[in-house]
Amino acid sequence: MTYQEFKQHIVTHLQQELTPAARISIQDIIKNNGIHLDGLTVFTEGCNISPTIYLNYYYSQYEKGRSLPEIYRDIRNAYQENSPSINIDISFFTVYSKVKSRIIFKLINYQRNRELLKNVPHFRFLDLAIVFHCLVKSDDSGTAAILIQNRHLSLWDITKDDLYALAMSNTPALLPYDLRNMSDVLKELLLEDQLLPGELSFRESFPM
Repeated sequence: MTYQEFKQHIVTHLQQELTPAARISIQDIIKNNGIHLDGLTVFTEGCNISPTIYLNYYYSQYEKGRSLPEIYRDIRNAYQENSPSINIDISFFTVYSKVKSRIIFKLINYQRNRELLKNVPHFRFLDLAIVFHCLVKSDDSGTAAILIQNRHLSLWDITKDDLYALAMSNTPALLPYDLRNMSDVLKELLLEDQLLPGELSFRESFPM
């Protein structure tokens, strides 16, 4: 079975299992470093957001001999476990005064993201690119952010220099760094995983 046939099988099977009103689609999503992934989304009535399930991984599992029923089950479970039950109001994103305090920057590889950067305001920094995001959430469960694109500058009537100034102020406040000794991190991880009991001591010739 080709990859295109595999994707069609997944969509057809899910559509049969879910409510007829469910809208299933597959989109080409450009991730960091120019990686293209096929993201499957399911939108149901009364909910405007959906988890994205990347099918590339599941096709590689299929090529290694995993059965289609197992893959169907895993994809269905992934959707059900991560499917939100409420709408999220993102109308704030259209109002500059509401997003300016949430604008942060990130560093990505310049050469590997040339295609992405065509549509994204950015600055070169050595072999990297500074890009900007609107931070939606940051807690122990993870970070959620919206990548800012060129069209957003027109919407907000600002320049990328404005973005840079805001991000320089917001990023340290919203996403403060944590500078730690590597041996302390290793001790913490090993003890959490119970790989080594009791007290741990590291002899560091070259502290990190």
